[in-house]
Amino acid sequence: MAPSSVKSAERVLAVLDLLARSVRPVPTMTISRDCAIPKSSTHHLLNVMRDRRFVSYYDEERAWGLGVAAFEIGSAYMRSAPLQRMGRHLLVELTAETGDTSHLAVLHGSEVLYIDKEEPITSSARLVTEVGVRLPAHITAVGRAILAQLPEAQVRALYGEQPLVLRADSGPADIGALLGDLDEIRAAGYAFDDEMVSPGISCLAAPVMSHEGVPVAAIGVTFVSAQRDAAARERTTELVCGFAQRLSSNIGHVEGAGTEPVSAG
Repeated sequence: MAPSSVKSAERVLAVLDLLARSVRPVPTMTISRDCAIPKSSTHHLLNVMRDRRFVSYYDEERAWGLGVAAFEIGSAYMRSAPLQRMGRHLLVELTAETGDTSHLAVLHGSEVLYIDKEEPITSSARLVTEVGVRLPAHITAVGRAILAQLPEAQVRALYGEQPLVLRADSGPADIGALLGDLDEIRAAGYAFDDEMVSPGISCLAAPVMSHEGVPVAAIGVTFVSAQRDAAARERTTELVCGFAQRLSSNIGHVEGAGTEPVSAG
């Protein structure tokens, strides 16, 4: 590899590392200074990285943050074997406690990818959430639990302003409705899918947070709606949140780490 190519690669990695460690968007001049890149080269580099979605530019703040592609790479790492290995026994325990099918899922663009699943010996719920299946994140409890922990700008970047696809004529129809739902989910600490994917089937999920306070996955359970009264649902919610917190701790999360997503609306 030519020395100039190596230098360019080092600069890209330096910018990504700086933005990953910053709790707020970073101005161009700060990036130039901290990464020791000439100002003219910094502008060109950032524009290329923006075109590839590795960084995003925030006009109001005149500063840069990580883009969707950077988040997708982080998600790809966390859905590798270590996350599944650490979550496997927790899914087994959760299913034993609740009698429900439990899932571990990660965000993949605007979809969720189911990476592990534990089923009870007998189950009356007919599910579409097999391992390897992708579903729209905005209508699944696991997806909504993850989305609620992302900054609003990142959610908007994932969805744009187009109408949202619904599966069972239930759920948010546009980005405004979705953001409103996510505010409520964030405050509650868990997400509830009330038959948004399949009629008669509901799901509860809570986010799994990294050591940096970033959502990397979600744990959820699925059950027949008619078989769960309010008291039983509350107990299930406590269990799901507890198991999600245990997996978060296993991957290094400390309660209170990171920053709260900021809503502009």
